[in-house]
Amino acid sequence: MKRIKLLTAIIVIFAIIAIFGGAYSFYADSSVFKIINGGIFMDKNDKGVVTANALTEQEQKGFEELKKELDEKYLSSFCDILSEAKAELIAKTEDLLGDEYKAKKAEIERDREDIKDLAKTLNESEEISALKDRLAALKERLITSVTDEQRNYAKSQIQACLNELTQKNLDNFAALTKKKRELDGKINDLKDFALSKKDEVKTVEAEVVSATK
Repeated sequence: MKRIKLLTAIIVIFAIIAIFGGAYSFYADSSVFKIINGGIFMDKNDKGVVTANALTEQEQKGFEELKKELDEKYLSSFCDILSEAKAELIAKTEDLLGDEYKAKKAEIERDREDIKDLAKTLNESEEISALKDRLAALKERLITSVTDEQRNYAKSQIQACLNELTQKNLDNFAALTKKKRELDGKINDLKDFALSKKDEVKTVEAEVVSATK
């Protein structure tokens, strides 16, 4: 699933770069951007000549407050636009890839959840819990042992319990590894399917970027 998210991220990153570039180009050429710069107000006199007038301290303070307010306002709006563009890009891309892609993606999501549930079930199984409880009891017995014979017996039992617990964990790991390999195979198939339509995806990306600009 990480590969699917990576593919989606790459698409979105290129889109965001294009959107930011367009936004900067627009605002860099805007009159507001040019009129006020670094506390200098560019104005025209009666003859139409542009002059530079320094702002007063009060005007500068008011300007900074207004600028901060506008920065926050439009940054929030800009982030909302990018979020909507990302959602639209993903939705249109998935629509382009079709029902087969959506079905395979949903299957992968289910498999991922199943693996998480299986890992939790195996780790919290009665057998594992019983072995852990037994190990704790044996360690306590070792601490309270008086004679060498008692200590040696406790140590041997502890080692046997550890071996059994280790083997059980290895068996659980093998079962999970098998499931994860099957999932990786499905993810690779889905990735190949998506890449087979990369030209169509680029077209959708261009449309979304253009609309967002």
